[in-house]
Amino acid sequence: VGTSRRPLPATTYHARTNAAGEYRFEGMPSNYREPGLFVCLPAEAQHKPEVTTRRPRLASSVALLQPNREGVTDIDLRLLPTLTLRVRNIAGAPARRARVVLQPLPITKLAISSTTLRTTLDLHGALRVQVQTGKWSLFIYDEFGWHHEIVAVAKDRELSPQLQPFSERRGTILLATQQPAVTATFHVNHISHDVRAKNQQGRALHSLGKMVNKWLAARSAIDANGNFRLRFLDVAGVSYKGIWVCGQSPDIARMKLEAAVEPEVLILQPPSIR
Repeated sequence: VGTSRRPLPATTYHARTNAAGEYRFEGMPSNYREPGLFVCLPAEAQHKPEVTTRRPRLASSVALLQPNREGVTDIDLRLLPTLTLRVRNIAGAPARRARVVLQPLPITKLAISSTTLRTTLDLHGALRVQVQTGKWSLFIYDEFGWHHEIVAVAKDRELSPQLQPFSERRGTILLATQQPAVTATFHVNHISHDVRAKNQQGRALHSLGKMVNKWLAARSAIDANGNFRLRFLDVAGVSYKGIWVCGQSPDIARMKLEAAVEPEVLILQPPSIR
């Protein structure tokens, strides 16, 4: 069980079930703002996804709703439905090792909650995960594309989505000397929610945008001529801005994540120069 209470860092408590399946978290305070319960299935976690099989790997964790603040939380794994995913990437091939984010609805804040389950697909682009009944936000992504939908789980379900391409920002990044800044990196450092999301699908994307765009920015590459292609999740009503930096140099280049029609030339300059 963990908490996303801030400004303190998240704290995690562990407990093992006994022969009767009972568990107890010792020393855990009762004033957690948002506790999240995670059940790990060690026997299934030892299954190697590299083994050739048509049956998708079972996630080592169970997707659960927020537990009761007081009293006993009982979980019968035999009764939980299984959500099976078979995902294709933007090229139509299995989305190997793509990332999966399951958030229980309703989403009440614009950040990833402690009850969110994060896992990955296997080498066949597939996954089975046990999920508590209810509505969930399902987000799947790799370095090139993404898929999002609201999933109602009442019984075993199987989904076969295909990822759609991320938006892209292209351009050239140069040093003040006009040389290609081949080692420059982009960092998302400003996010503004210009329009409040009116539905759960919009709120889910609002909560995911920061995490996904930082992950994508860390994987962007620059060629020998300083040309870059930065993929990003374009969320309606949200603006993402950041800076390019290069090593220990204080020079920066500011940029907004938007799908510009023409590639832009950016030059690293002292922060005081606009």
